[in-house]
Amino acid sequence: MKILVLNGSPKRDQSDTMHITRAFPAGMAEGAEIETEVIHVIDRHIEFCRGCFACKRNGGSCGYQDDMPGILQKILDSDILLFNFPLYCYGMLAALKNLIDRTMPLSSMAIRKADERYEHVGQAIC
Repeated sequence: MKILVLNGSPKRDQSDTMHITRAFPAGMAEGAEIETEVIHVIDRHIEFCRGCFACKRNGGSCGYQDDMPGILQKILDSDILLFNFPLYCYGMLAALKNLIDRTMPLSSMAIRKADERYEHVGQAIC
């Protein structure tokens, strides 16, 4: 099982947030074979989403040349995603929020009816 930790703390491995987060994969490893990867979001080059929806129209490819394609592939390859961040200003830090905004290529503009609601259809990327 692959666990991807998206660490939003600017203190990286030395943060209290990471100290607490390490307990989850450690507990999971007691009953299964676990592979854990940590991405320190603060160390990655991630441009801000322009909201242009180009990624929705062209199969998931963004116009920016940054670290997001590799991160998106790691997200798709993972079984469990852990988002961690300290609460400095009563919410997630901007770097992690920016990463989440840039996951837009994971869904397409197409929608389908699912019971009494509508949902976006996923699309393959990277």
